[in-house]
Amino acid sequence: MGHKKRDQSTEDGKSIISAPVISKNFIKKTGEVSDQKELYIRRSIQDYYIKFCESEITREALEEHLAGMNGTFKVVSLEIEFREGEWDTCDEDLSQQSRMGQYVIIYRIIGD
Repeated sequence: MGHKKRDQSTEDGKSIISAPVISKNFIKKTGEVSDQKELYIRRSIQDYYIKFCESEITREALEEHLAGMNGTFKVVSLEIEFREGEWDTCDEDLSQQSRMGQYVIIYRIIGD
């Protein structure tokens, strides 16, 4: 039987979670699917967009960590914060039509 780790909360609004990180194609406002890939944290209720420009780790650091893992589903332990707001405000090209909603920022990858 799989042992599911419970989320832990820290005093400052951060959470420590273990969850799969998945890649999805960026979907434009027109509904057109682009080749650009984005990373999300998969939770039982929804997938949360990872906003790297507010995170303390880079996309490259997370991708490097994922590349070193085996298996289809790559479950990562992370210190994160759930936020709500505009996803694309860091990208000048997309800022006028920013997607809105819940997202996460990552403070650190927690090694096993």
